[in-house]
Amino acid sequence: MPYTPTVWTNGVTALEQIAMNNLEIQYDQAWADIGRAIYGDGSDGDVVIAGDTNLARDMFYDDLTIDVTFTLFTKGYRVFVKGILTVNGTISQRGNDGLPGTALEGGAGGAALASGSLGASAAGGKGQGNNTTYNGGGGGSGGGLLIIQAKSIVNNSVITANGGDGGAGSVPVATAGTAGAVGAASSPSLGGNGGGGGG
Repeated sequence: MPYTPTVWTNGVTALEQIAMNNLEIQYDQAWADIGRAIYGDGSDGDVVIAGDTNLARDMFYDDLTIDVTFTLFTKGYRVFVKGILTVNGTISQRGNDGLPGTALEGGAGGAALASGSLGASAAGGKGQGNNTTYNGGGGGSGGGLLIIQAKSIVNNSVITANGGDGGAGSVPVATAGTAGAVGAASSPSLGGNGGGGGG
């Protein structure tokens, strides 16, 4: 927005007018610099996610919209939104599921998520067992760290960094472990813990 100088009165000289207007300009610039530092510079422009998308770097959107049924997978990268983030679909940093146990051994744990710019998540543990029948499923990997810094967030759907589900145990009646829980997604939010393997 163009700067509109304040018109000072009550005995203010022309030089004083210029000096005070310069202070206003510096103040406005300082606030703009703070905004860019927190929310990014918007250099990636206005984007609508209309298909499942995997990030390959930190992104600096102006406005960002996630359409219904589609997912933005952050892959360990940060999301900055200078203006409005509208989530009608999903933003995900969810962990990988553990594999089911077999008659021979426990299931493999879910693979750690890629490091991106925020560091990798913890891999899930291998399922335990010591015979040819009862072996546990592997634990899900941790959800990692999800950081969203947006000036305004309109969340109509899901922002998740849950851990992956645990794999089912080798006994037919066993069920999969549930995902690790996280707090309410926000800007930024913390990643979840990996799920436990099934019995």
